[in-house]
Amino acid sequence: MPNYPDPYLSLRAQLGIDLLALDDELMKMPQLVQDAAELAAEANDDANAAALAYEVCKAEAGLRIRESAPHSERVTEASIERQLPLDPEVQDARVAADQAKTYAGLVHALVQSLRTKSTLLQKASELVIAGYITPNAAYQRRREEMAAQRNR
Repeated sequence: MPNYPDPYLSLRAQLGIDLLALDDELMKMPQLVQDAAELAAEANDDANAAALAYEVCKAEAGLRIRESAPHSERVTEASIERQLPLDPEVQDARVAADQAKTYAGLVHALVQSLRTKSTLLQKASELVIAGYITPNAAYQRRREEMAAQRNR
Protein backbone atom coordinates (compact mmCIF):
# COMPACT_ATOMS: atom_id res chain seq x y z
CA MET A 1 0.00 0.00 0.00
CA PRO A 2 1.38 3.45 -0.86
CA ASN A 3 2.44 5.79 1.92
CA TYR A 4 -0.75 7.67 2.83
CA PRO A 5 -1.03 10.29 5.59
CA ASP A 6 -1.61 9.15 9.16
CA PRO A 7 -5.13 10.68 9.45
CA TYR A 8 -6.24 8.58 6.46
CA LEU A 9 -4.66 5.41 7.83
CA SER A 10 -6.12 6.04 11.27
CA LEU A 11 -9.63 6.47 9.89
CA ARG A 12 -9.22 3.49 7.59
CA ALA A 13 -8.31 1.35 10.59
CA GLN A 14 -11.70 2.19 12.09
CA LEU A 15 -13.69 0.37 9.38
CA GLY A 16 -14.03 -2.90 11.27
CA ILE A 17 -16.94 -3.62 13.58
CA ASP A 18 -16.45 -4.91 17.11
CA LEU A 19 -19.75 -6.43 18.24
CA LEU A 20 -18.45 -6.61 21.80
CA ALA A 21 -18.10 -2.82 21.88
CA LEU A 22 -21.21 -1.95 19.91
CA ASP A 23 -22.13 0.96 22.17
CA ASP A 24 -18.67 2.53 21.79
CA GLU A 25 -18.73 1.93 18.05
CA LEU A 26 -22.09 3.70 17.73
CA MET A 27 -21.01 6.64 19.85
CA LYS A 28 -17.84 7.41 17.88
CA MET A 29 -19.35 7.10 14.39
CA PRO A 30 -20.54 10.70 13.96
CA GLN A 31 -17.07 12.03 14.81
CA LEU A 32 -15.37 9.51 12.50
CA VAL A 33 -17.62 10.44 9.58
CA GLN A 34 -17.04 14.15 10.27
CA ASP A 35 -13.26 13.66 10.43
CA ALA A 36 -13.31 11.70 7.17
CA ALA A 37 -15.48 14.33 5.48
CA GLU A 38 -13.04 17.07 6.52
CA LEU A 39 -10.13 14.98 5.23
CA ALA A 40 -12.03 14.49 1.95
CA ALA A 41 -12.58 18.23 1.59
CA GLU A 42 -8.87 18.89 2.17
CA ALA A 43 -7.91 16.15 -0.30
CA ASN A 44 -10.27 17.64 -2.88
CA ASP A 45 -8.68 21.08 -2.39
CA ASP A 46 -5.22 19.53 -2.78
CA ALA A 47 -6.30 17.72 -5.96
CA ASN A 48 -7.65 20.98 -7.42
CA ALA A 49 -4.43 22.81 -6.51
CA ALA A 50 -2.32 20.03 -8.08
CA ALA A 51 -4.43 20.14 -11.26
CA LEU A 52 -3.96 23.90 -11.46
CA ALA A 53 -0.20 23.52 -10.88
CA TYR A 54 -0.12 20.99 -13.72
CA GLU A 55 -1.85 23.41 -16.08
CA VAL A 56 0.50 26.24 -15.06
CA CYS A 57 3.51 23.97 -15.56
CA LYS A 58 2.28 23.07 -19.05
CA ALA A 59 1.83 26.74 -19.91
CA GLU A 60 5.31 27.61 -18.65
CA ALA A 61 6.83 24.70 -20.59
CA GLY A 62 5.00 25.84 -23.72
CA LEU A 63 6.41 29.32 -23.25
CA ARG A 64 9.93 27.90 -22.86
CA ILE A 65 9.49 25.88 -26.05
CA ARG A 66 8.35 28.97 -27.97
CA GLU A 67 11.21 31.08 -26.63
CA SER A 68 13.87 28.45 -27.35
CA ALA A 69 12.85 28.04 -30.98
CA PRO A 70 14.93 29.93 -33.56
CA HIS A 71 13.25 33.15 -34.68
CA SER A 72 13.11 31.95 -38.25
CA GLU A 73 11.25 28.78 -37.28
CA ARG A 74 7.49 28.89 -36.79
CA VAL A 75 6.32 26.90 -33.75
CA THR A 76 2.78 25.59 -33.99
CA GLU A 77 0.50 24.84 -31.08
CA ALA A 78 0.31 21.23 -32.22
CA SER A 79 4.08 20.84 -32.05
CA ILE A 80 4.11 22.39 -28.58
CA GLU A 81 1.36 20.02 -27.41
CA ARG A 82 3.39 17.08 -28.68
CA GLN A 83 6.49 18.25 -26.84
CA LEU A 84 4.86 19.02 -23.49
CA PRO A 85 4.73 15.39 -22.24
CA LEU A 86 8.51 15.17 -22.78
CA ASP A 87 9.26 17.99 -20.35
CA PRO A 88 10.43 16.59 -16.96
CA GLU A 89 8.67 19.34 -14.99
CA VAL A 90 5.40 18.66 -16.79
CA GLN A 91 5.81 14.94 -16.12
CA ASP A 92 6.36 15.57 -12.40
CA ALA A 93 3.38 17.92 -12.20
CA ARG A 94 1.16 15.39 -13.95
CA VAL A 95 2.22 12.61 -11.59
CA ALA A 96 1.54 14.88 -8.61
CA ALA A 97 -1.90 15.80 -9.98
CA ASP A 98 -2.75 12.16 -10.64
CA GLN A 99 -1.66 11.12 -7.15
CA ALA A 100 -3.67 13.92 -5.55
CA LYS A 101 -6.74 12.91 -7.57
CA THR A 102 -6.31 9.26 -6.57
CA TYR A 103 -5.94 10.16 -2.89
CA ALA A 104 -9.03 12.38 -3.03
CA GLY A 105 -10.98 9.47 -4.51
CA LEU A 106 -9.75 7.15 -1.78
CA VAL A 107 -10.77 9.56 0.95
CA HIS A 108 -14.23 10.01 -0.59
CA ALA A 109 -14.56 6.22 -0.66
CA LEU A 110 -13.50 6.16 3.00
CA VAL A 111 -16.30 8.58 3.86
CA GLN A 112 -18.79 6.30 2.11
CA SER A 113 -17.36 3.24 3.88
CA LEU A 114 -17.72 4.91 7.27
CA ARG A 115 -21.30 5.88 6.46
CA THR A 116 -21.95 2.26 5.50
CA LYS A 117 -20.39 1.12 8.77
CA SER A 118 -22.70 3.50 10.63
CA THR A 119 -25.72 1.94 8.94
CA LEU A 120 -24.45 -1.56 9.67
CA LEU A 121 -23.90 -0.67 13.32
CA GLN A 122 -27.48 0.52 13.57
CA LYS A 123 -28.69 -2.74 12.04
CA ALA A 124 -26.46 -4.77 14.37
CA SER A 125 -27.82 -2.95 17.39
CA GLU A 126 -31.36 -3.69 16.20
CA LEU A 127 -30.39 -7.39 15.90
CA VAL A 128 -29.00 -7.35 19.44
CA ILE A 129 -32.17 -5.75 20.75
CA ALA A 130 -34.28 -8.31 18.87
CA GLY A 131 -32.17 -11.13 20.32
CA TYR A 132 -30.71 -12.39 17.04
CA ILE A 133 -27.19 -11.50 18.13
CA THR A 134 -26.35 -12.39 21.72
CA PRO A 135 -23.30 -11.42 23.74
CA ASN A 136 -22.42 -15.13 24.01
CA ALA A 137 -22.39 -15.45 20.21
CA ALA A 138 -20.10 -12.41 19.92
CA TYR A 139 -17.75 -13.81 22.57
CA GLN A 140 -17.74 -17.19 20.83
CA ARG A 141 -16.88 -15.55 17.50
CA ARG A 142 -14.02 -13.66 19.16
CA ARG A 143 -12.68 -16.89 20.73
CA GLU A 144 -12.83 -18.63 17.34
CA GLU A 145 -10.93 -15.75 15.69
CA MET A 146 -8.24 -15.87 18.38
CA ALA A 147 -7.93 -19.66 18.06
CA ALA A 148 -7.62 -19.37 14.29
CA GLN A 149 -4.81 -16.82 14.67
CA ARG A 150 -2.95 -19.08 17.11
CA ASN A 151 -3.21 -22.03 14.70
CA ARG A 152 -1.59 -20.13 11.82
